[in-house]
Amino acid sequence: MKVYNNPFSGSGFKVTAVVHELGLDVEFITVDLAKGQQLQPAFLAINPHAKVPVLVDGDLIVWESNAIVTYLGAKVPERGLMPTDPRGLAEVQKWLHWHSAAFYGNAFKVNWNTYYQKLFGHPKDEKVLAEGMEAVKRDLKVLEAALTGREYLTGKLSVADFALATTLLMRDMAGIDLRPFPNVKAWAERMDARPSMQKARPPV
Repeated sequence: MKVYNNPFSGSGFKVTAVVHELGLDVEFITVDLAKGQQLQPAFLAINPHAKVPVLVDGDLIVWESNAIVTYLGAKVPERGLMPTDPRGLAEVQKWLHWHSAAFYGNAFKVNWNTYYQKLFGHPKDEKVLAEGMEAVKRDLKVLEAALTGREYLTGKLSVADFALATTLLMRDMAGIDLRPFPNVKAWAERMDARPSMQKARPPV
């Protein structure tokens, strides 16, 4: 298997973490986004949306990071990161869809105007930052309630935990304070402590 990625890709963090969590033999290929390699014909042939990450496994090409981690989890069913029973499958998919539809986009508004702003030096949009921070606080209330009495989102570790936890990976630099959400804070710290998550962190 090959994964085309970039070490600073927020969407790529979760794929990297799940690969390492499962101990899969994967070749990581760095796509230099700053140089526009994602716009080259060779890359567009595997992802016409010009985004990372992309997984290639034989003749199978998967883009969209949550689809990739779902596939990876299903490749190693004995590890339980991707349930096979209908209830467990629905629980994980619920969180992955919510992540794509709401949480990631809201957090990206914050991350783009804090961590990535310092990294790349683009102008900061204070209005978007404030909107994103308010939305993230609402999302964290949802997570706080869901994690009551649970160590993980569905009761046991799954790809959903990696998807959502990696979105908070750079929370300190982004100014996202988890102290008002003790369940989320404990869960995020629990996830951060996993070696696979540490390997997913960008170099700065």
